[in-house]
Amino acid sequence: MILILCASFFNSWAQKAFIDFGKTNIAVNEAFTITIKVENAKVKSHDPFPTIAGFKKHALASVTSSNNKGNGQITTTDALIQNYYAEKEGTYVIKPFSIKVNGKVVESPGITVSVGPYDKNLGEPSKITLNDFLDLEKNKEYVDIKDEAFLGLSANKNEVFVGEGITVTLAFYVAATNQAILEFPPNLGNQLGDMLKKIRPAKSWEENFQIEEIAPVDVTINGKKYSQHKLYQATFYPLNNEPIIFPRVGLKMLKHQLPKGENDPMSLEARLKAKKVDKYYYTLPKRIEVKELPPHPLRDQVPVGVFSLYEIVPKKKIRTGASFEYGFRIWGEGNISAIRAPQINNNEHFSFYPPTINQSVQRAGQRVSGWKTFNFHSIPKEAGKYQLKNYFGWIYFNLNSQRYDTLKARTTIEVAGESLRNAEISAANVGSFYDDIDKESNQLSHNNFRKQVRYITNVLMVLMLAGMAFLIYWTYKDRQREKEEKKGKVSA
Repeated sequence: MILILCASFFNSWAQKAFIDFGKTNIAVNEAFTITIKVENAKVKSHDPFPTIAGFKKHALASVTSSNNKGNGQITTTDALIQNYYAEKEGTYVIKPFSIKVNGKVVESPGITVSVGPYDKNLGEPSKITLNDFLDLEKNKEYVDIKDEAFLGLSANKNEVFVGEGITVTLAFYVAATNQAILEFPPNLGNQLGDMLKKIRPAKSWEENFQIEEIAPVDVTINGKKYSQHKLYQATFYPLNNEPIIFPRVGLKMLKHQLPKGENDPMSLEARLKAKKVDKYYYTLPKRIEVKELPPHPLRDQVPVGVFSLYEIVPKKKIRTGASFEYGFRIWGEGNISAIRAPQINNNEHFSFYPPTINQSVQRAGQRVSGWKTFNFHSIPKEAGKYQLKNYFGWIYFNLNSQRYDTLKARTTIEVAGESLRNAEISAANVGSFYDDIDKESNQLSHNNFRKQVRYITNVLMVLMLAGMAFLIYWTYKDRQREKEEKKGKVSA
């Protein structure tokens, strides 16, 4: 298997840069090389190679190689090779130098190079110009080595219920016997984004496995060994019974073509001379049938999966009026995010309050599992022994039994203390008000507020007028009496 991974896609890998020297005992017609190497990344930028007194710079070459360590981890190395040719025989001392590679300074120690007599077996160094090189490349014949690889989209189920999870994997597979050199392109991330727009079903809940690193995994398909490179994985939960259709999507890879006559694709010479061409791979379309759940009043609301109940009960003996906590944890395999709290109503025995909620979701292998906990606070109002199964229950569709099932509480609590059922009425101290309720009429009476106000106003005005008339009459009588008294005094 030969596959070169795009280093820019794996920013989580450790990057290491260093400088290597070629042979230090060379013929005058043999190249001395200085190489910049970067592991698990591309050489994106670098300073010029050093100028060496007595040597002339020739062609600059690049090569990318990979190494499978056998544990599923592949290390890639990107290299730039600078060739130098000596002007004459002699011993040359190269002083220590540094080159900035991808923004970081890489130090190199000094070295001594011995240049010997002309070696007739090597021939003369290449004297071709850039135009000559381009003409040679144009007329060069390349061989396309047949590759053994494919892009596949697989699902762990062909038929599901509404709300049942289906895990989909998009991966690139390379056979262990493959001899062609394939390379992920630099724009892999953009290509993947375009493919996912087509793959994701519109009316489904998605749990993305968040693949951040393409780590090859050995798999066997129809008896043949492959290396699987996962590009995307997610579990979808359909929200209705419409079929899920995954269309055909394509991935553009880079394939190395070798010059005619090169038979070893792993050799350095072959890699330096190889030409990269685009190679497209396509998935096959896939259809998933979605079935309706069996009839049930809550069919459109119940979760689907395999679940169990775990109860969290800090204390089982409590007193009336004292708050206590009860944790109702649902755990198992299914759409954890869509689980709703059990509906609990207040009653004459307990006052229940809305729960606090926390959850944990795990995505591994081909399944999504986890738990969701509803922590209820309640205040008991009556003493007695209570089985919480009479208050806490959660309905779901069990995929194992293909039936609706209910998770019921198993805990029993004991409550002691005085009854608080009528505590609010007693605190109000309304006397005999409730005693006379049965004696009163239950007929509705119509109260015309405005008419009553007008009536009262008229009565008040009549009273005011009568008062004013009385005052006037009293004042008039008082004045008459004063006049008569004055007349009597004059006559006397």
